[in-house]
Amino acid sequence: MKRKSNLRSSAIATVAIMQKLGWDVQLFYNEKECYLGLNLSEDWKVRKGTWIEKDGKKYYLKEYDTKTPVGYLKFDKPGSVYKSLKVHTLNLSPIPLIKSLPAFSSTPAYQKGLKWRFKDKDYQIKISIPVAQAAWTLNLPPSLYGMVASGIEELKNLEVIEKLKFLTGDFEEFDQVNFLLKFCQSEGVFFYDKGMAIRSITNQLIDGRNDCDGRSVFLYCLLRSMLDYPDSNIVFLGWKNHLALGLKPKTEGALLELKKSGIAIGDYFILDPAFLGDTQWGSRMKILNGRCEIIKIDKPSQ
Repeated sequence: MKRKSNLRSSAIATVAIMQKLGWDVQLFYNEKECYLGLNLSEDWKVRKGTWIEKDGKKYYLKEYDTKTPVGYLKFDKPGSVYKSLKVHTLNLSPIPLIKSLPAFSSTPAYQKGLKWRFKDKDYQIKISIPVAQAAWTLNLPPSLYGMVASGIEELKNLEVIEKLKFLTGDFEEFDQVNFLLKFCQSEGVFFYDKGMAIRSITNQLIDGRNDCDGRSVFLYCLLRSMLDYPDSNIVFLGWKNHLALGLKPKTEGALLELKKSGIAIGDYFILDPAFLGDTQWGSRMKILNGRCEIIKIDKPSQ
């Protein structure tokens, strides 16, 4: 009983601090556990989690611990009854996408080797992954643009972009994109795990596992960070039980290549990091013949 009391007191203190900073974070609790309720801005595009409504707003529930995977609850099923504390601060703001990270460069790091193949040639790089960055990003909600916004910043601390740019220095756009596609498809980088919820790109690299959601997020971050595509050129394409990217080419040369056999949804040619084998930018799984949802970021970069 004392542990529950201490846990709730700590959670109340955390909520009070966040509200003092102007963020709409609430406390929800019942007899078993207490949760942080996060009013996330809609552009996070959360893929998994439990939500609760209060005063006409939706709050994403986060266990008040560092062990339970984000998006999961230890005890309760969706629909459980929660109590909440009265809020005294008015005009609290939804939590926006994360646009910056703490400094992790001086912390201990994991060492990881990455291997892949492109056009009958083998490639490999070694990277250092800050341990503190992995721990910090482990608490991000499993979301599309939430992970992209953080992931673009995470890549700056992982030495990935500089090394990939060196390897593709004289490539044209079509080959640059396919090079990154094969990187994300390689089992020397990620094993495919269809039961894996989206994790930060840092933790995807440490785990060496992801599903179509995670791979699409990772590839999106590479396209933004390495090839400078604006958000207006990239979309998520969602079918039932599958997610991929759609990418609008920037050069006439890439467009001519794509028009030979590539499949497009509107102006966006399919780019599917989970479609393995002899595939490239514009390839589509045969089973994906139905209509798909086009998911765009609300405020695209230019």
